[in-house]
Amino acid sequence: MQFVKISEAAAIGVHAMALLALHEGDTLPMNRVAKDLDVSAAHCSKVMQRLARAGLINAVRGPAGGYALARPSTQIRLADVIESIEGPLEDTECLFHRQQCRFGGCVFDGLFGEINTRVRTFFESTSLAAAAEKLGKSTLNVQ
Repeated sequence: MQFVKISEAAAIGVHAMALLALHEGDTLPMNRVAKDLDVSAAHCSKVMQRLARAGLINAVRGPAGGYALARPSTQIRLADVIESIEGPLEDTECLFHRQQCRFGGCVFDGLFGEINTRVRTFFESTSLAAAAEKLGKSTLNVQ
């Protein structure tokens, strides 16, 4: 069982952006990104289009085309990437999405509020540059 769930599209987005950050200043073909991430090229392409519409990456057409970061990786937060795919992050404490428990107290004693706060803080405070550094060039055999 997984308590924190991030869609496959958001996971592709974060990892694709980290890969682009490892090659900051270069343009990577979409097929290379999909291959390095071992994901469907069609799904990867849709995710990349969303990231481009959000202004996080630039699409370059032509034989030498592909994608590149639209601004420095130090200026992009993981929250920017996640929200461009998922929409705004929610601060939900209740699994039923209620403001107040109908029983007067939560059986989980605020656990999910704490988890959401920690996850949000991580996404908002982690730059793409830091995420790319954690990914590391050796992980994907990037040259």
